[in-house]
Amino acid sequence: MRLFGIVLFLLALLGLSLISGFRPLYAVLYTMIVGLAIGHVWAWFQSRGLAVTVDSLDPYPQVGQPLRLRIKVRERLGIPRVTLRAGLAEHLAPETESMVNLLPRGSTEWMELVVNHHRGLNNIGALNTASSDPFGLARLKRQIGRPRNILIYPSTVPLSTSTTGHAALDQSMELSRRANDGTATAKVREYMPGDSLRHIHWPTTARLNQLMTKEFEGGGRSEEIWILLDLHAGSQVGTGLLGTEEYGITIAASLGKTLLELGEPVGLIINSRTSHRFPPRRGPMQQRDIMEALAMVVANGETALPEFLAQQSPWVGQGSTAVVIAPRRHEVQTATFDHYYQRDISVVPIYLDAASFDRHSDQPLPDDGQRDSTDGACVIQLGDDLAYALTGVMDRLFY
Repeated sequence: MRLFGIVLFLLALLGLSLISGFRPLYAVLYTMIVGLAIGHVWAWFQSRGLAVTVDSLDPYPQVGQPLRLRIKVRERLGIPRVTLRAGLAEHLAPETESMVNLLPRGSTEWMELVVNHHRGLNNIGALNTASSDPFGLARLKRQIGRPRNILIYPSTVPLSTSTTGHAALDQSMELSRRANDGTATAKVREYMPGDSLRHIHWPTTARLNQLMTKEFEGGGRSEEIWILLDLHAGSQVGTGLLGTEEYGITIAASLGKTLLELGEPVGLIINSRTSHRFPPRRGPMQQRDIMEALAMVVANGETALPEFLAQQSPWVGQGSTAVVIAPRRHEVQTATFDHYYQRDISVVPIYLDAASFDRHSDQPLPDDGQRDSTDGACVIQLGDDLAYALTGVMDRLFY
């Protein structure tokens, strides 16, 4: 519109000059034409010869957290840059521009926050620039810099165990261990770095006001925890952040992150078209591998949950714990986990109630008091506070 107005004004000035024959009008016309040409050349050079660097200030950016970017622009041609405007070119970026004024061979930098990023690879790094002459008559837009991919990790929620009922849970788990493995607690000793938090003896810890851990005769149960995430395409309900796919990935990421930070050996198996299987390990490298896999995976699995669990059963070590995260349209049969029970594998099911994620479902949602299934599963609905809902899962894993 600005260019159209300028051209219309010049044509009107030219017509008036021809009709009147007044020489000063010709001089004004020629001066404006030359000025516009010089202005376009100036604006063209303003956006050339610039080096752009965009770096993420967050080593592990996550969905739901602002992505902090540091943008640096450096002048390379040796000419000043005045009133150059620049902003991130990506559609995820906020529609804001920063004023850039540069001395010859100078540089400037600023920080930008991006909040609308999505899980996985995000294309970020190019800038849209708007340059003009000093009078603002000529304006040119150009994209500079090379975009690059920044990996956004899935969102996580902080998880912890409940603060009540430790003694009762500890006693019941102890009886279960003795019945299942024939082991008994040999002694209680002071906790040492590297000991599993699942073996902490809470009554003694409360009495002595320091962490005490249990030692088992015969070694006790395996400490390995496997997370099995069902991303069967036909079982998913809902879309985006309000779908079972993102809920399941968030739960898997939260459990994996928390357990690994507590020093537990954690493995991951994902039911997707591409095979994702990480044997249980400890440490930050395992956390990085698991988070990267969860950042890139999509719900395109072709194997239904019962077949998936049966296929992966040989990989899960005897006596370990399997946390199964899956959408549930109907009641899951206990026989689904027979392959695990036969090998003394403790199964902790986490079901995503499909009815709550389906906007078109007429199935009534159960009341809070009816949401525990017969196999002791944790049932999660759309909108639940995941940190609170998974407290029972953490209790089962540690006590």
